[in-house]
This record gives sequence, structure tokens and C-alpha cells, in this order.
Amino acid sequence: GYVNVIGSFFFFFCPNVESVNIKDGVGEIDFGFLDGNSHLITEKDDVIYANVNGNPYYVAVGCNKDADTLFVEEDCEIIANFAFEDSNAKRVTIPNAKVIGKNAFKNCKNLTKVGLSKDAQILENCFEGSESASVVKF
Repeated sequence: GYVNVIGSFFFFFCPNVESVNIKDGVGEIDFGFLDGNSHLITEKDDVIYANVNGNPYYVAVGCNKDADTLFVEEDCEIIANFAFEDSNAKRVTIPNAKVIGKNAFKNCKNLTKVGLSKDAQILENCFEGSESASVVKF
């Protein structure tokens, strides 16, 4: 059914987990929920994703902290809590994610612009320590 939260280390040291399926979706995911399960992780264009429900881009869980610009895949539905924390990115585009997790952009000192879907839900403290960031919904 629907899961409210999947916390950090949820599948920590469970290397035999081959898939994660959540029938009715999930509200938020902590970035380290698949630590120890590298075969369920995909990196593309400086963004790190976790495979959920057979979608290798379902949740963005991290990024290359040195990337100047980040573009999240259109299939991404959730930005995990703390996913882009301490990133040096100046611009981030998230076209379709439904949930932007807690502290997702914490301490992103260089961040000036974040483009989000008009339907995206932004959870608390999303931009803590990232005072120069402006959010543009499209």
C-alpha cells in the first residue's frame, strides 16, 4: 500500500534485495535508504537515482556535489530528503517530481534557481541555508 516514509538505511546491508515495489506510492524517502545495495542505484548526468517500482529514476537520492547545473530525469517522482545537500549547483531543474524532500537543498550556498513542476509538494526546511535560491514553478 501507500508508505508515508522510508527512512535512512531502510535496506542497509540487505545486498540481496533485487527490487523495491511500493504499490500505491510513498510520501518521502531519506537519501540513504538503499545504502549497501549499489545494484539498485543509477547515476545519470550528475544525479544519483534509486530504482523503485521498476523505474531506475524513481527517486533522486544524491548528486555530484561539484556539478554546476543539475537536470533531474522526467521519470523522477521524488527528491529524497537531503538529496542535494551541500551541492555547489547554481541551477537545478526538476520537471515532474511530486515531492521535494526535507532539507533536499540544505546548505546549497551557490544555488540561485530551482525549476519545479507546479504540482510539486515542497517539504519543510527544503532550502535551509540556501538563502539565495529562488523557486520557479512551471
